[in-house]
Amino acid sequence: MAPGPMLVTVYAANALSTTVPLAGPGLGAGFTFRRFRHQGVDAPLAGWSLMIGGVVSLVAGVLVLVGGALVSGNDLLAGVGVVVGALGMAVVVLLYAAARHSRVGNALVPPAAWVLGRTRRLLHRSAGNPHKEISAWSDRLASLRVDPQTWMRVCSLALANWLTDAGAFAVSILAVGAPVPWRALLLVYGSGIAVRSLGITPGGFGLVEGALCLGLVGAGLHSGQALASVLLYRLISFWMVAAAGWVVLLFVRGNQRGSTATIQRSIA
Repeated sequence: MAPGPMLVTVYAANALSTTVPLAGPGLGAGFTFRRFRHQGVDAPLAGWSLMIGGVVSLVAGVLVLVGGALVSGNDLLAGVGVVVGALGMAVVVLLYAAARHSRVGNALVPPAAWVLGRTRRLLHRSAGNPHKEISAWSDRLASLRVDPQTWMRVCSLALANWLTDAGAFAVSILAVGAPVPWRALLLVYGSGIAVRSLGITPGGFGLVEGALCLGLVGAGLHSGQALASVLLYRLISFWMVAAAGWVVLLFVRGNQRGSTATIQRSIA
């Protein structure tokens, strides 16, 4: 998939997942999957990409939180983060093994089919045979050959994404004239990641701001400086990105309608 369409897909999907209440993450994932299929990516590879991207991003976020806890001296959070990070890494290793070794993939088919079947029953969608579908996906995944360098690149980019965002948080604090609490910065930022990942409100609206403000005040900033820096950071990293994503999404939808109308006229 070319970088241009990929960037369009990411911005539009991010707008859906972070601003639509309750159904946002599902809509964002569904939109991404459909865009991948439209660009010629087959269904198993598209699903694999979404799954791996989500897991690796979560593990990288946990590593940022663990690093912040270690630097700040908070042993409790560091211990919890290590456990969660280890579980996330175990999932990544298991998925990698399933793609490389058919025996591992075949062993995962029955539990994955059971989960898919239960999910469909809960959603009142009984169409299809879960075992056959998962087996087909497993066979397709077994044909994928992702080299270790690609895995390292993906993990490095996921970690760089979080650290760059943390850098924007630090610059926002500097922009309002407040001193950056460097030792506690990653821990405060990581708490915002944790709150946002709960998905209680779209993009963690209100909750992330509160968690970051409390963290900065606890790190020694004045409440006014903390609030100003957090609002500036969220404007840059959340609201502006979401607004850009909605513009891209409307543009994509407009192009799709135009293409459909052209096809209909040519048929007529």
